[in-house]
Amino acid sequence: MLKKLFSFTRSKNKADASKTTPSPINVDSLDEHNPKQRQRLLERLRQTSDADELTKLGSRLQDNPQLIADFIASPHPMLARLAASRLSADELSNVEWQQLITLPHSLAFQQRLISQCDDAKLLQLLASSGHSSELRQQACSRINQPEQLRELLNSIGNRDKKVRQQLKEALAKQRQIELDAEQQQQQIEALSAQSQYAASHAWNPQLGGKLKLLKQQFDTLQANLSDRQRETIKAHLEQISEAVAQHQAELDAAHQAEQLKQQHRQLAVELAALLQRLQQSYHCEQADELAVILSSVTSTIKGQHEQLQPLLTSLSCLHQAHQNYQQQLPTLQTLQQQPSLNDEQHAQLQELLNNIAWPADAKAPPLIEELNEKLAPSQPKTQPAKQDTQRSKQLRSELKQHLIDCEQAVDNKDLKTVNQLSGTIRQQLTQEGLTDKELSAHWQRLNKRIYELRDWHKFASMPKRQQLCDEMSNVVNSKLSVQLRADKIKQLQADWKALGNDFSPESKQLWSTFKAAADIAYEPCKIYFAEQQQLREQNSLRRSELCQQLEQYLTEHDFEQSDFEQIDLILQQAKREWRQYSPAEKRHSKAQQQRFNTLLKSINNHRQQHIDLLIEQKQRLIDEAQQLVNSDELASAIEQAKQLQQRWQQGEKLPHAIDKKLWHELRAHLDILFERRQQQQQQRNSAQQENVEAGHRLIEQLQQLSQLDDQALSNSREDYQQLISQYQLVGERPHNDYKQQQIQFKKACDAYDSHYAGLSRRAKAEQWASFLTFCQQLNQRDLASEPQEKASLQNAINSAWAELDFPEPWRTTVIPRIDNADVASDEQQHRKLCIELELLLGVDSPSKDQALRMELQMNKLQKGLGQNSPSPLELRLDWLKLAACPSPELQQRFDQLQLKG
Repeated sequence: MLKKLFSFTRSKNKADASKTTPSPINVDSLDEHNPKQRQRLLERLRQTSDADELTKLGSRLQDNPQLIADFIASPHPMLARLAASRLSADELSNVEWQQLITLPHSLAFQQRLISQCDDAKLLQLLASSGHSSELRQQACSRINQPEQLRELLNSIGNRDKKVRQQLKEALAKQRQIELDAEQQQQQIEALSAQSQYAASHAWNPQLGGKLKLLKQQFDTLQANLSDRQRETIKAHLEQISEAVAQHQAELDAAHQAEQLKQQHRQLAVELAALLQRLQQSYHCEQADELAVILSSVTSTIKGQHEQLQPLLTSLSCLHQAHQNYQQQLPTLQTLQQQPSLNDEQHAQLQELLNNIAWPADAKAPPLIEELNEKLAPSQPKTQPAKQDTQRSKQLRSELKQHLIDCEQAVDNKDLKTVNQLSGTIRQQLTQEGLTDKELSAHWQRLNKRIYELRDWHKFASMPKRQQLCDEMSNVVNSKLSVQLRADKIKQLQADWKALGNDFSPESKQLWSTFKAAADIAYEPCKIYFAEQQQLREQNSLRRSELCQQLEQYLTEHDFEQSDFEQIDLILQQAKREWRQYSPAEKRHSKAQQQRFNTLLKSINNHRQQHIDLLIEQKQRLIDEAQQLVNSDELASAIEQAKQLQQRWQQGEKLPHAIDKKLWHELRAHLDILFERRQQQQQQRNSAQQENVEAGHRLIEQLQQLSQLDDQALSNSREDYQQLISQYQLVGERPHNDYKQQQIQFKKACDAYDSHYAGLSRRAKAEQWASFLTFCQQLNQRDLASEPQEKASLQNAINSAWAELDFPEPWRTTVIPRIDNADVASDEQQHRKLCIELELLLGVDSPSKDQALRMELQMNKLQKGLGQNSPSPLELRLDWLKLAACPSPELQQRFDQLQLKG
């Protein structure tokens, strides 16, 4: 059936396809101005897919506005393709375009419009309603207004994920452009304000660094400045440059003066060392060197340095004394050779020594010392006793150690340590009680090395300082987050500090630049950290309020009436809010944390007390369950166990871990009870299953009894009663099995009773069948044409009649026919009997017997309705009294009536 249906459908589709297949059309003969011919052209255009044919049709359809109207009336992609290929964006208004691109199959018009359209509304419509994802994405890329992008994002929903992602990226890009423009405008305003402020105020140490930064910012932002802003900022920068140049000139002059002073100081140190050395030991070969030094220094300083004058005076005196000594040396040697001096020689010697005027703080030549002894023979030689006090020894020891440490630091080029120790040494040298020429000389030598180390460090650190200035300037224009910016500034300041102190003008200038850049770079951080400070103060206040709420909760709450879950919720909420109020003010943080922890501990103590009470209640239930384990009344124990479980479930719950542990303890006891019940149940189920099997066996035996033949069935009544008694003695069974077996048992009993009750009916039917068979033998004999055949059939009839035992009415019916084989057959009588049986059974008679049927019915009416009609059996017996029916058709008709009656 289905195959026929499918074959019919396919054949129908094929027939339809054959009907719609376009027949060749000669388009050259068609005119688009003829309505019918134009419709044929349009129909052909809708059906074609060949490019050459499309071109050919396009040459016939030249009226493009009419073609667009045809498309609007009946949209089709081929119409759109042809019309769009000739259309430009300015030929239609925006309203017409909007109407056109929203129609079905308008992809060609949308593709044509997207390459030429600049109208925002049309682009927005294409982005939301375009027929392809690629076209929608292309339309989105042409939209630049943030409002339109946001509106389109809201309208498009989740229909096109690629377009939605493209819109999000476009909005993010627009937002970044706006942020960059806003930041750039802020930078321009800051540049203008800072340049105006710097130009209107007097010079300060940071002005040079600010000028450099302002120039860098000006170069960066110059392209975005208006002409007025550019000229104004340039004028301010020129004013700042003039101020910086003027100050730089002053610095150069001061630097030169400082260098001269530094040279004079260094020269003073060298002269002092020279003077000390000459005072300790003056040799003749040093006289010429000293003369050259004095001449050079005197011509250089020209009395401009007061610190050098005393040193030059002392050196000049020493040099003059040595010259006088050399001039008077022969006379002094002559006086030395005299064993004793008279008064005149004594006076002469005294005058010579006075003229030489050897400085008292300088060590005199041995000859002068010897002559001085001759002048005062009575005066004993006295050696100055150098008895150092304990303090002076301690000071010398400390100074000596500091000199050693400082010299080691110089060797290691550790300028920071050198500066610290040099200051300490200078202070120690100025203390009273410390007069050690050796340590002073050591310091003079070391001081020279210190100046050399500082010059070297200045030379080495200058590029690093310049690099740090550049890095700090980069931080000013960077887009780092506030925290990263602050960390970077702190790191650069630490790097600057690690370079050590340098008081040179160049270093001071770089420091001014570095400091100015750091101040500007730190401006955003000041606002951020101020906000952070305010946030910390607010968080500290909120933490205090939270602690007050917890204290109030501890004071007013009745913990005996609350469960631990409520307490846990409060604790969790408190901890969550405490974490939210972070960071807090550090000076209050520790005390607040201790207060908060104390409050939580107090609440936890109340919570634990409540939990302990619940554990005690649960433990009592566990003890009751343990007592039920040994109960002899299992059913009662099981019922009590169920009640225990209900009481457990109805009681307040403990924390999960504790509740789980106690529940397992309870279940361990109850499982023993339930296991005992299960064992009993298994035994009961086993017994019930045996009873079910016994019931099945008895029902099967009953079913077998109902299937016995009639002879065995007639002797099975006693067995039947015995099986019923046995079934009624079967024990307890499951309800469903019992119910099902009862149904089967009743069916089996009903089947047996029905079968047993039909024994007499089936015997009578069998006897009737034998009687009909005997009558058929009589009919065969009556219809036999050969005498021999009739004789043979008669013998068989006689033999069968002797063996068969029929009821008396049946025997009376056929006795006349047994020995009378020559009785004539009466077809009319057979026909009447057949019609009477049909009337009795309510069966229609054939049309040829309708007249006879009517006659018989009228006879019955004339005889009266009160008379009893013959039964079907009586009519059959009347039929069998007659000789065999000569009409086979009539015999067959009567046989069919017997089956119905």
